[in-house]
Amino acid sequence: MNRRFWGGVEIKREFEKSGLLLLIITLFGSALNYLFQILSGRLLSVSDYGSLTVLFSVIAIAVVPASTFSMYVSRNMTMYRMNPTESGRTLLRRAYIGIALFSILVAVLGVCFSPALTGYLGIPDWIDSVYTFLLIAILVALSILTGVLQGSKRFLALGIASLVLPLTKMISLVGIRLMGSEHGFAIVFLTMIAGNALVFLATVPYLRRSIRSENPDGKTNDTNAESGLPLSRAGSLRFIVIAALTGLLLAYMTNMDSILVKRFFTPEEAGQYSAAMMFGRVLLYIPSALVLVMFPMIAEASARDGRTLRTYFKTVSYSLILMAAAFLFFLLLSTPLIQFLYGARYSEAPIYILWSMLNILPISILTINMNYELARGKPIVLFILMTVFGVCDMVYAFFFHQTINQILQGMFAINMICLLCSTGYIVLREKRAQVQYLQQK
Repeated sequence: MNRRFWGGVEIKREFEKSGLLLLIITLFGSALNYLFQILSGRLLSVSDYGSLTVLFSVIAIAVVPASTFSMYVSRNMTMYRMNPTESGRTLLRRAYIGIALFSILVAVLGVCFSPALTGYLGIPDWIDSVYTFLLIAILVALSILTGVLQGSKRFLALGIASLVLPLTKMISLVGIRLMGSEHGFAIVFLTMIAGNALVFLATVPYLRRSIRSENPDGKTNDTNAESGLPLSRAGSLRFIVIAALTGLLLAYMTNMDSILVKRFFTPEEAGQYSAAMMFGRVLLYIPSALVLVMFPMIAEASARDGRTLRTYFKTVSYSLILMAAAFLFFLLLSTPLIQFLYGARYSEAPIYILWSMLNILPISILTINMNYELARGKPIVLFILMTVFGVCDMVYAFFFHQTINQILQGMFAINMICLLCSTGYIVLREKRAQVQYLQQK
């Protein structure tokens, strides 16, 4: 059996096995989401399909806090698993209660503001917005589960939990087919709400067990070793705020190209680019799956001996190799794939595919850097860098937007500089920390 020792800890190729598992599950879930987009467009009317797409965009933006809560729980669950102190258990219990209360607040505020949001978005029935916010509230509550599973390194269960949303989407299509498209919105959202609510209720006993002591004698330690737990409320709040802002920045940088194209070009050109953009987005699935494995490993290594660069470089290396293979595949087959998936109306889309994918590459590695820094609990510098270069993207696009590819080329160059700066900072800081660690020994 192939065994390797990293920093005195035996690892049986855990990263490779878990990373491949989550990558397969993530790609399967993404394929279901993509299939749902195509089939729902055929089953629903054009106007209903447009409204559904807008509401899903609202969900995508609104669940950014859920991702932040999930990372917070994951990091602290990792620390608690390594050192099950009474203070750590109290912190996790408070996190569970706080996130659950926040999800209830989201549901209440969503119901109150649904009529206003419905009018702003031009959606016929305000009850559809109510469904949307109820689903968002449940997804926020489920961030507790995903955080615990990730922090406990239960990657198979984490992957299965991530499939609940796309699977309930597909099940809703069966309901639309049987009951008719006039009930399409209600069927889609109620199916997703019911499926995710059942998953949350079914996992409540597991979540309760997750904060029990892991010591053999069943006792907890009151001493807190150098576990990296942000035990103070101020430390917890600071981590959550920075993680949320960094996540929003990354979402902004990821989706900014489509926003700018919509702003500066005709609806026809924006539609052509939207088809090409889907190929670039596929590249993001690869690092997004691998960082789920990397995050608890980095948090664990950070608390143990600080040797985190090896796992970081493995994540970056595997991501680049897999993204390069996907890049070549889509580049070579772009024209027939566009014709097969979208039809002859999108014949101009292939001219944007090259730079759409190139623009995603630095953002993909920035995703890894962001999760690495959050796992280490040191995201401030990366947050500042992403803010500065995100503004540079906007300024560049404002002055230079003669063609879509011109915008993409400028954003690629700017984001690549941001990536090099952040990667250089991470490597130099960790190398310096290792030297200091060895000198102290």
